[in-house]
Amino acid sequence: MKIFISHATADKELAEKLVDLLRLGAGLSHDDIFFSSRDGDIPNGEFFVQHILNQLNEAKLVFCLVSESYFESKFCQAEAGAALARKTAGAAGFHALAVPPVRFPDLDGILYGVQSGYVDDPRALDALRDVIGSMAKPLPTATWESKRESFLKDAREIIKNRWRSPAAFLPERLSKVQSNPRYADDAVRFDKFYKKDSITSKESVIIVVGTTVAGDLLDRCVACALRDLIDEKGEGIPFRRGIVLADVCWLSEKGLANNPVIAVGGPPANRVTAEFEKWAPPPGSRQGKYSVPGAPGLMGFFRTNEADLPQVARWGPSATGTREAVQRYVENPQGLAEFLKISKWT
Repeated sequence: MKIFISHATADKELAEKLVDLLRLGAGLSHDDIFFSSRDGDIPNGEFFVQHILNQLNEAKLVFCLVSESYFESKFCQAEAGAALARKTAGAAGFHALAVPPVRFPDLDGILYGVQSGYVDDPRALDALRDVIGSMAKPLPTATWESKRESFLKDAREIIKNRWRSPAAFLPERLSKVQSNPRYADDAVRFDKFYKKDSITSKESVIIVVGTTVAGDLLDRCVACALRDLIDEKGEGIPFRRGIVLADVCWLSEKGLANNPVIAVGGPPANRVTAEFEKWAPPPGSRQGKYSVPGAPGLMGFFRTNEADLPQVARWGPSATGTREAVQRYVENPQGLAEFLKISKWT
């Protein structure tokens, strides 16, 4: 008997926790589960695509961990399509769990209409146990419940700390971003006090875009998606938020230079980026302009201001390149997460 775990590479940690739950809580053996991200599951020297296909065709149950990253992977979509074809032919079972923020209505394409539970829902996990119950060595219910609770704790932490950057920066998502989702609250505060301090503090992250056509029409959408991710990390604390402003505003408004700042867009489109690019770092300093590793043409900038808070810029040779540069910054553990740490959010 073999269970095939179909997952995106980005979800490796969560999938590993699930495999542990199936082994230690549901009684499956190591050999019962094929998990491509596990060391040794794909033998050295073997063509991995053919090996994965062979394992998929031999599986009695295919289990899909459906996340935003899963939707973006053509390989994962191909696995799901093959698995559903085998289910239709009566050759294998099929089961899926959605990883928040994915919701049932988000299941489209090959997965449209597929019944799914949520990976952080104990009822959905119990249903999965029932599916594999006849295939596994029976373990006491108390053992399953203990391991299930441990998994849920880990899974919720992984989901909570995950940046939803890949889907957040998809072009179709960028087409729907809002200019200021806090407009109503900001309007009340600003109308009452007419001071920027009523809506910002030194914890607020200023995201700067250019006033060119490309800056305002394209880079601003990327900046708004970045703002939404920063707002999530602020966890509702009033001033821990991102605010998208034009470069002329940042350059002219007194005091904004003392905030953490991220400039989006290259020197031709963004005057703040142009100012950063011309800045000469002190001898021996690791601050200044740099090339993004592994991404030809993508650029970054880092320095700290007089308040010892970070000033960053990300850009590419085109609007698409800038979007990728920002996305990579969000995904990199030494990128946005470190930026917020330096900004004294943690």
